[in-house]
Amino acid sequence: MKITPIGESSQIIEFNITLPSEANVSIAPISTLTATQRWAAMATNNGEYTQITKLDLIHTLQYTDCKGNVRVLTNTGSTIIALAPTASATIVPANIKIDKAVDIIIPNGISIINQNSLNELPTSLPVKGSCAYSVFELHIPTTTPVP
Repeated sequence: MKITPIGESSQIIEFNITLPSEANVSIAPISTLTATQRWAAMATNNGEYTQITKLDLIHTLQYTDCKGNVRVLTNTGSTIIALAPTASATIVPANIKIDKAVDIIIPNGISIINQNSLNELPTSLPVKGSCAYSVFELHIPTTTPVP
């Protein structure tokens, strides 16, 4: 799992998973990412408060192996994300939004994914693959206070 911050209260989370049995690249995988708030704490700087939130992550990947069997893998992890600064010291539950960007099985022999690889997947031929690649954007939208 690789986490890349992309702005205030936003991260890109990548999963590059070696599969225990070879997958059929012609059948797209299905993956989900669930984020649950474990804890939160407030940091203060010159009267502004920033909520620091720890999220537990569960990534579930469903793929079809070359024998036609549906397989499911689950990976767990965690991340820490800061919410937008506020004038309030009150901890609030994080309103987590997750958008999937990429979900593919990488064919054997391809070591670097580029735009051409993404455009060709899934393939129409039953090619074998031993690695799955999923990318999600996780963000916590800022809330506008009610007047």
